[in-house]
Amino acid sequence: MDLAPQHTRLNISSRPVAGYFGMPLLSNFRMEIGNSLLHPSLWLSQAPGASDASLNLDAIRESFSDRNDLSLNLQWDWFSAGGFSHSRRSFWSLAVSEHIQSNLELPEDLLLLPFTGNASNSLSGLGALDFSSLSFRFSHRREYAGTWQFQWNEKLSSGVRFAYLQGLSFAETRDNTTQWAVNPDTYAWTVQGGIGLDVAGLSHADGEDLSEFTDYLNAKGNRGISADFAIQFKPFDRWAGFVQIANIGQLHWETDAQNWNISDTMMVFSGLSIENVGSLDSWPADSLENWLESSVEDWEDAFEIDTTRSGFTQKLAPKWSVGLSWEVLNTSHQRGTLGAWGRSNGMGLFDWRLSYNHKFNERLSVSLSRGALQSRKSTWGLAVCMNAGPLAVFVATDHIGIVQGTRIVVDQNKGGSADNQDIFVVPSQAHTMQLQAGLTWRFGWRKEKVSRSNSTIKVDQSSFMSGSTRSPNAGQEGHPGAVPCSAPGSWKD
Repeated sequence: MDLAPQHTRLNISSRPVAGYFGMPLLSNFRMEIGNSLLHPSLWLSQAPGASDASLNLDAIRESFSDRNDLSLNLQWDWFSAGGFSHSRRSFWSLAVSEHIQSNLELPEDLLLLPFTGNASNSLSGLGALDFSSLSFRFSHRREYAGTWQFQWNEKLSSGVRFAYLQGLSFAETRDNTTQWAVNPDTYAWTVQGGIGLDVAGLSHADGEDLSEFTDYLNAKGNRGISADFAIQFKPFDRWAGFVQIANIGQLHWETDAQNWNISDTMMVFSGLSIENVGSLDSWPADSLENWLESSVEDWEDAFEIDTTRSGFTQKLAPKWSVGLSWEVLNTSHQRGTLGAWGRSNGMGLFDWRLSYNHKFNERLSVSLSRGALQSRKSTWGLAVCMNAGPLAVFVATDHIGIVQGTRIVVDQNKGGSADNQDIFVVPSQAHTMQLQAGLTWRFGWRKEKVSRSNSTIKVDQSSFMSGSTRSPNAGQEGHPGAVPCSAPGSWKD
């Protein structure tokens, strides 16, 4: 999608075909919703023609056996602009963007507890229930980024992006070792382990006063840097590939920083024992109230929270990317690209894409992709780029399967008859959904059609020779840009 400058966020070595100015607040918006936890349509089984469905516990256990997380990531640009140097060998761009990321992960044993009770692991001989994978993370930061993309010769180009990070708020659990065991003879509970939580910048996040909200948006105490590096090569006329490593850096949190820690400890709960009740006609309210107060004090003593106020460092998760594309079509009216794309999401997992880009005319381009995200179910992606004169609009989604849903009807029976019905439509398999959109003003749009129609002739007649490593002439306006091989909607962070 070389008409849309947003694709440079995905592959920073691939340059747009023209300079641009992003519309404030409209130049780029991205949203990713991740769900590997809630898929109720997969948990129900229903015989053909039957009116009732049953809960399939085997399907529930299987769905919870891997990662169980919910996530929401947002990004939008306050400002973005980019343009070529006079020789067109360099492309420079600037952007100020907002990044909000959140993730909640729940352990398998905790999710199965309502269905199997505390016998979940005891019956299988695995001992205590493991809650150590329970985690939560939220971060909000602002980036001031500058990118330099350079065309070294007809076969090699590179991209470098540096960003200054301004942290606004952060919260993350750490060092969770919590387990829960049940004695099969006495039914006593044993809860042991510990957990930590780091927070920063949240004191003004929920303030109702406008001044508090302004202080939150202008927090200055949290600083960091990040960097991205990429190389793109074109060994043959219609083949191109790139290698990229992104998100290298760290962010130091100092504003309202707090560290909450529960040290590794143990608590045994043997139940409630009521003796000397007296008359069975009276309820031992005082005894029960005293026992509850005593039990709460015991739990608080066992899991005492140690609070400190000190800054901490958040290390960003570097991600590598590898892409390869082949131009199937390359004419003045159409260009199609088949691309394969691999990406690490920072957790040792692998994404892949196969994409086809079709340019119907000078005003409309479409990209279709097929791949898998975060080692989950495969997905389809669709992107459309339209331009009307200087304006270019880009819209992409990376999970068309979100529209495939299952209709669930719940009858509310009273006296043997169904008085009311609640109807729900839930996605059948919606492990993730991504959406990206942007509106930009392109520079030099009046000359674009002419330059594109002449670019192929200029390249063939230029000083570039097969196998040559010479640099282009400074005045060569038809110097070819890098071939895009980006897949729509993939999330950088």
